[in-house]
Amino acid sequence: MPHLAIGLLACALLAVAACSMETAQKDPELVCAAKVHKNYDPTRMDECIDVCKVCRGGTTISCTTACRLKGAS
Repeated sequence: MPHLAIGLLACALLAVAACSMETAQKDPELVCAAKVHKNYDPTRMDECIDVCKVCRGGTTISCTTACRLKGAS
């Protein structure tokens, strides 16, 4: 039983750490997005693709796919 509790605690800590790292990685992207589009709206396909290309170095095809997966239209 104690091993199960330790395992669950370790999983919870990893999940929290992963979320913190994801937020930290997004901040520079938001700064870049603001430079590309002053009022960046990630739900607009054209803006999402522009930001993806400039800030993530994507291609039109990969960015179109990524933006669709994120809900842009």
